[in-house]
Amino acid sequence: MEIGKRIKELRVGKHLSQEALANELNVSRQAVTKWENNTSKPSTANLLALCKIFDISLDELVSGKVDEKKNEERGWKSGNKLRCALLISSIIFSLFSTIAVINNIRCLPPKNVIGYADAETGITVFGTPTYLYLLCGFTIMLIIAIAFVFLRSNYKKWRRKNETS
Repeated sequence: MEIGKRIKELRVGKHLSQEALANELNVSRQAVTKWENNTSKPSTANLLALCKIFDISLDELVSGKVDEKKNEERGWKSGNKLRCALLISSIIFSLFSTIAVINNIRCLPPKNVIGYADAETGITVFGTPTYLYLLCGFTIMLIIAIAFVFLRSNYKKWRRKNETS
C-alpha cells in the first residue's frame, strides 16, 4: 500500500480533516494533500509525528502491515470503548431483568384469581408489568448490539488477515 493512501486512511479513521492534521504537524494543508496524493513524501520527522498522532509504529505506517498483537493491546484504549460500554450495560440490564422477572413470578396470585380488591384505590388486576417488557426488550436489543459489534470486528480482522495472505 502506498504511504499516501495509508496516511489518508488513518486520518479519516481518526476523523481528522487535512487541515486539522496539518495543524498538529505544523505543516500546510497542501503538504498533507501532496502526501495523500503521493506527489511528495513526508520528512522523517513528519513520519515520526504521524506515527505518534495515529498511535502506530513506523513500520505499520510505511508498510501498511498491522501488528495484530499490538493492535489488540491498544484496543481497550481506543476502539473498544463502545464494546466495553455495551458489555457492561448489557450485564447490568440482564441482572435487572432477571431480578424483575423473579420478583414478578414470586408475587403471582393463585391461578383462579385475576386480581384483588383494594379499599383505598379500587380494583387492581394482576399481570406482567409494562416495565418488565420494556426492560427485557432493551436487554435483548443490547445483547444483539454487542453481538453485532463483536461479529463486525472479528469479520474485519478475518478480512485483513485474508487480504495479506
